[in-house]
Amino acid sequence: MSIFEKARGVGGRMSTRYATLDNGDQVEFDHGAQFFTAREPAFQDFLIPYIAQEIVKPWRPHILIQDESGERHTNLWQETHYVANPRMNTLVKTICQSLKVLTSVHIETLQKTADGWILIDKEDGKHGPFDWVVSTAPVAQSNQLMPETFQHKPVLQSATMQPCHTLMVCLPKITLPFEACFLRQGPFHWIAQNGAKPGRPGVAYTTLVAQTTSEWSITHEAVEKTACAEILNQALSYALGQSLTPIHQAVHFWRYASVSSEALSAPLIDPDNHLAVCGDWTEGGRVEGAFMSAHKLAKLFE
Repeated sequence: MSIFEKARGVGGRMSTRYATLDNGDQVEFDHGAQFFTAREPAFQDFLIPYIAQEIVKPWRPHILIQDESGERHTNLWQETHYVANPRMNTLVKTICQSLKVLTSVHIETLQKTADGWILIDKEDGKHGPFDWVVSTAPVAQSNQLMPETFQHKPVLQSATMQPCHTLMVCLPKITLPFEACFLRQGPFHWIAQNGAKPGRPGVAYTTLVAQTTSEWSITHEAVEKTACAEILNQALSYALGQSLTPIHQAVHFWRYASVSSEALSAPLIDPDNHLAVCGDWTEGGRVEGAFMSAHKLAKLFE
């Protein structure tokens, strides 16, 4: 089995962004998935060895919920929420140690031959032949990759995903009344102190990750990143009730952050053509959904 990843490293939305400050210190931000749950027995079993190795740890933050009127209420998670340790991409990197992963390879087209599928990358490089091809890309990219003969092409053409902006801010150490906050007003729906998660470095600084609503991102998709960061920093200052002077700030735009169409609850499998599509978006968009989609697909090969 070969895995092709168009990015420079593995992780996807469980990625970590690094930044070097002017004084040489490095800070980091889990700028995609903030946590995950484990509700399905198969995913719970999968996590057991990683929990034992402390690659996955429970996260029990002090949470505030800010409602539409601006009132704040404390909240406690009733089910266990997990994070990878010491950063979200650690779990993915650990899993990939025993796999053949080719990074910085962007597969653009598939070619059917008598011997199987040939994968053609953006640089016209050819890979294969392969008996089966599985796409785990977001729905729009999977639609571009899968040929017209793919049995589930209409599903790919109709399913949609929504964007999100992530603001990453590093500040001199400040005190905040929460470690994570859900908001019901303004551009943000989530703010977290990244350094409050288990195993995170950066005690000398306050590192914040603030994620926007999909509605805000849709209307601001064309805004240049620097200008977008300024707009969101002002909104963050307002939400926190204090003026912020970041040592570092950046914005990442997730074009395919959440599922806007109804989840499928199953991967898309075409046994006649030996093609399949799976991913978190087929199971509701969560980290656990990504696992369960692949788990259901793997049953086909048992």
